[in-house]
Amino acid sequence: TIDPVAQSQSFLIALPNEDLPENLNVQVRMVYREDAKAMAVPKTGVQTNELLTKYWVLKLTNDSMVIKHPVIPRLKNDSLVQIQSKGLQLGDKVVT
Repeated sequence: TIDPVAQSQSFLIALPNEDLPENLNVQVRMVYREDAKAMAVPKTGVQTNELLTKYWVLKLTNDSMVIKHPVIPRLKNDSLVQIQSKGLQLGDKVVT
């Protein structure tokens, strides 16, 4: 299970090196899956309501107008969020 506060997950793995100390903590970055067609935006570009039930981005349509587009957040890392949206296309500019 994922710890929502620490945003981490524990795994137990067996390592062949017996000289490693017990209870050693490490950070690992794993690729769960890849999607060449996926859109990703900076985390600062994804906005949400107070209950974290609705997500959206603000798409820049010209120099001074934005449109709110609902999105579904998918995979994320420390700086980017993969999003799914019917109203956005690759190359669109979003407010961050």
